[in-house]
Amino acid sequence: MAIIGIEHVNIRTACLPETIHFYRDILGMTVAPPPGRSDLSDGAWVYGSDGSAVLHIGDAALVYPGETQAPATVPNGTGTIHHVALSCDDYGQVRELIEANDIALTANDLPQFNLRQIFIRDPNGVLVELNFHSV
Repeated sequence: MAIIGIEHVNIRTACLPETIHFYRDILGMTVAPPPGRSDLSDGAWVYGSDGSAVLHIGDAALVYPGETQAPATVPNGTGTIHHVALSCDDYGQVRELIEANDIALTANDLPQFNLRQIFIRDPNGVLVELNFHSV
């Protein structure tokens, strides 16, 4: 067996509209209804600039494959997963959007790796690491 890579990360949320707003309007990602659906009423797929689905966002009430019922409560934050890292470009524009929306951030510059990072939390408390690699 050979693992090629991560297909996507799923976020189960009790605040679906806010989560869609965060990834679409703050981070500038493309958001669309899941395949086979016509609206964002109970979920969304969030795409990277290469067209791949990076995140799936689902309403807390959804019953996922492998489950018999939705959880009674939805945990906040990342649980045992510490963070989700996204590869990004245009550091200045992204940082400006984050600051314009009064989202707390931590910046980290690692010149030895030609890397600038921004750490923020989404509306669910998920820690999101934004990586900007220099050419």
